[in-house]
Amino acid sequence: MESKKHFIYTTPQHIQDNTPKGIKIVFPILVTWIILTITALIPLPSYLLATITLVLTIIIYKFISYIIEKEETIIKEHKRILNDFHDVFVNLSEENKKLSGELEAEFKDFDKYVISSKTDLFGRITYASTALCEISGYSQEEMLGKPHNILRHPDMPSSAFRDMWNTIEDDRVWAGEVKNLKKNGLGKEDGCYWVNAIISPIYDYEGNKIGYNSIRQNITNKKMLQGCKCNDGNEG
Repeated sequence: MESKKHFIYTTPQHIQDNTPKGIKIVFPILVTWIILTITALIPLPSYLLATITLVLTIIIYKFISYIIEKEETIIKEHKRILNDFHDVFVNLSEENKKLSGELEAEFKDFDKYVISSKTDLFGRITYASTALCEISGYSQEEMLGKPHNILRHPDMPSSAFRDMWNTIEDDRVWAGEVKNLKKNGLGKEDGCYWVNAIISPIYDYEGNKIGYNSIRQNITNKKMLQGCKCNDGNEG
């Protein structure tokens, strides 16, 4: 409520406050000028001059009162509009805070449970989810800025990655199973993991391609049941 009051009283209130002072100065000058002009042009008896003065005073006063009333009405309308804008702004701010909180919570869940990463156009990692760090054994600091092929397992054929790059550079979505190597996992029985990956281009607001996004599903247990191993030379 305090912020709202402050908002109201900082509107153009000075226009209304200064108007009576200006009228007090202009009004008698205007009436005197009119009377002197009439007297100079047309000699009149004093009683008639007094009557004309009174009538002119009333007319001019009514006219100026009308102007002041109109001005006050405009100022009140401006206040109302400004207050409406203020209320809308406050409501939007509160709604944005609520939405931001919800999106932040959803992103935390996504980051924690979804194996995901983003790269620039040259394959350098710009984002690595917590889930990816956990399954690969790398920290985010170790992954950011590095080429994505630090996760590449030697069992994966080069033809698979050529197909992937040809697809995404052509602005299409690539999907396939990938065998990845954990940090220091070479030659270890549990040194790898399999994922079902979907890789798609990322665009900015102007439609320019700025990188690639990858979402993965962990299918390691499935591949193990199929008899695949980390150090047997199987190709993902």
